[in-house]
Amino acid sequence: MDSLQKQLATARQAGLEFLVIGGHAMVGHGLPRTTFDVDLMVRFTDRRQWREQLENSGWELYHGTPSFLQWHPPVKATLPLDLMLTDDATFAKVYQSSQEILLLGCQVRIPSTEHLFAMKLHAVRQRQAERDRDWTDLLALLDSGKVDVESPRIASILDKYADPASRARISAHLASRRALGDG
Repeated sequence: MDSLQKQLATARQAGLEFLVIGGHAMVGHGLPRTTFDVDLMVRFTDRRQWREQLENSGWELYHGTPSFLQWHPPVKATLPLDLMLTDDATFAKVYQSSQEILLLGCQVRIPSTEHLFAMKLHAVRQRQAERDRDWTDLLALLDSGKVDVESPRIASILDKYADPASRARISAHLASRRALGDG
C-alpha cells in the first residue's frame, strides 16, 4: 500500500481532488467488501495531470476510455488504480456531500451513501459483465438501513438510474426482507 499512499498524498499536494469510490467506499461506510483495486472519481479536467503524475511515478496505463483509466502499480504488492473521470459539476456535487475518513492508510473522501447508491445503479445499467458485484453492493446498501427507498432523494435516484428490471429486483428484495421480518 505504501506506493498507493504515496500516490494519493502526491495527488493531494498537487491540488488534485479525488473521491474513493467502489469497493473501498463500501468498506468506508462500514459494509464488508473484498476488492482488488482502488477506484477513484476524478475530474475530466484533471485527466492530463493525473496521467502525468501516475506515469512519472512508474504507474502503467493498461486500459483507457474517454471516461475511465486503469493503471498497474509500479510495485506488485500495491493494488491497481482505476480512475473514473466525470464532469466538474457532477464531481462538485458528489464531493460536497462526501465525508472524510481514514482509509487505505490516509485521509480520503468517500461519497455519501446516496451518491454511492446512485453510482451502483448506474454501474448496473452500464456494465453488464459486472452486474453481480454491483448488485451485491446495492443490496448491501439497502440492507444496511443507510438508504431509505421511501425518501424523495432516493426516489429521484431510482427514477434517474433504475430501469424496470432493476426496480423489480429492488422491490422483490425489499419484500423478501419484510417477509422475513428484517425491514
